[in-house]
Amino acid sequence: MRSLPSRDQVCQTLQNLANTGGIDQPVRLSGSHQLKTDIPKGNWMRRTVKPLTPQDTVSIHGRQKQEAVDLISRYSDKPLMTREITVSEITVGQALLLLQSPASDKEFIECVNSDQLKLETDIGKIIFNDYLEQKISNQSEHSVDPLGKVNRLIEEIPDSSEAARTLADQWLLSQKMKLLDNTPACEKVVQEALSTPDSSMGKTSFDDQEYFQHIRQVLPDYLQRVEMVANLPASELEILKKTMEEKGVPPSDPLYQTTLAHIASASGQNPDVAIKTTIESYQDYLTLIENEKQAVSQSLKEDRLELEKFEEEKATMSKEDIQESLWVGHTGVRIASNENRLTVLNEWSDLMQVELKRLNSESL
Repeated sequence: MRSLPSRDQVCQTLQNLANTGGIDQPVRLSGSHQLKTDIPKGNWMRRTVKPLTPQDTVSIHGRQKQEAVDLISRYSDKPLMTREITVSEITVGQALLLLQSPASDKEFIECVNSDQLKLETDIGKIIFNDYLEQKISNQSEHSVDPLGKVNRLIEEIPDSSEAARTLADQWLLSQKMKLLDNTPACEKVVQEALSTPDSSMGKTSFDDQEYFQHIRQVLPDYLQRVEMVANLPASELEILKKTMEEKGVPPSDPLYQTTLAHIASASGQNPDVAIKTTIESYQDYLTLIENEKQAVSQSLKEDRLELEKFEEEKATMSKEDIQESLWVGHTGVRIASNENRLTVLNEWSDLMQVELKRLNSESL
């Protein structure tokens, strides 16, 4: 009995079938473990003794198409079978995309336009959604707009590809809801930066570049998610509202109040109360940020003066005294950390003021 073909052999056979015009044909795994697109005829001996009936042909073809699906699934990193999905056949073009993802957005769009994905099928949807999800996973961890690349890709899908547009919109909506469901309260976002101890306490400090980049993005990311709410359907707004209430998000939270404002607008009510609550909340956070800016600036001023004094006195100090001045190194680290912290606070202050200006214009 012949063994199953290897992954490379499967890819090569599929490419050969595609090159000879079979890209849209369902693929089957023959009794000799070969991938084919024709109708099974049975072996020579069987055809001689007892020709296949139409029912036999249909039964064998269905089984062999399922075996081809199982073989492709064996080599693909995308799950083809779930409780909700049962796949019984796969085309040559779909199999190729499952084993070799499009190398670029341009190639992906070409596959969509040529209908190689067959978006009316479950496998087509799996391939389509998987490519979009790869765009997110390949993004920078500190990206402010996690769906930005996908948005730009979706805009390249022509209006004539209605099925792709619809599927993309559904996927985008589900991803937005995932992000919004997992968005921390603004209070927690702000306090994370305001209450972070320095490295002398054994905790991550702002002189750690990875942590610094993370912190400087958490508020922009939060505000980006608040903007996402504007384009949600009324049903999703209600779901988001319920989710935040179940999580115990403070009623004054800007994301919660923005959700209430859009629910009010969708039902023909006045959103002013929610907008004013959001303004008050942002003003409170801005006050906290400004107070922290003053405290950090004062700390920087004092530390820099201390180092200046040390530099002046160094000329009269012994080598041993200089070597024992360990505080100098700690002060330098604290200065670097506070400089980064002040950068974050200045950026956040600017962002809050832009948001307040926008909200005040909306409430007029």
